Amino acid sequence: VAINTWSCPAYRKRGVEEADSAMFDAFLARIFRHEIDRVVFKDWLSWCLQNEADKPGWAPFLYSRRKGTGKSTLCTLVSRLFGEENSITQNSISKLTGRFNKPLLDSKLVISEELQLKPESPQGNTLKTYISEKVTASEVKNREVEKVTQYCCFLFTTNHLPLWIEADERRYYVIDADHDGHASGPNAEEFSNFIAELVAWMENDDNIP
Repeated sequence: VAINTWSCPAYRKRGVEEADSAMFDAFLARIFRHEIDRVVFKDWLSWCLQNEADKPGWAPFLYSRRKGTGKSTLCTLVSRLFGEENSITQNSISKLTGRFNKPLLDSKLVISEELQLKPESPQGNTLKTYISEKVTASEVKNREVEKVTQYCCFLFTTNHLPLWIEADERRYYVIDADHDGHASGPNAEEFSNFIAELVAWMENDDNIP
């Protein structure tokens, strides 16, 4: 028996038809220095939201050498768009690549923060399979391994330069999220004020749709 665990986010029932992405665009302009990265990320996000019965074959990978650049805040906003009931965030991929991983694969959006792997590691190979393949083996406790269809979208962040990614790897799109508004940067105060405004904006359910 296959069970669709996806739930329609409540904000989609508000009947909002007019799009207003000004705050979102302003946020991306601050954390992604290159315009092409903003375009690619928005394309990935909109495609995933418009094709929820499908999955992309690649995942955005947000990298910044400094902390406090807004990566986690962006992940929070993306979770709101997918629906928090359809999203899961973890600080490593040990549970995702471990034995009893079906509860994670039942989520539509899987966010893994502080991702750090070794070259050609078994975890890395497993992760590649999840990103690109729609059918995989999965297991829950006290149950036999079963073949399942998964529709996960993945979003990764890290503060460690991902040198383990091979030069011709197509499953990750690495985005440089370093900027001078980081926690100890010259524009830290201005960026912090903007993030506070953004968080308040996100908490208003009328802004999400």
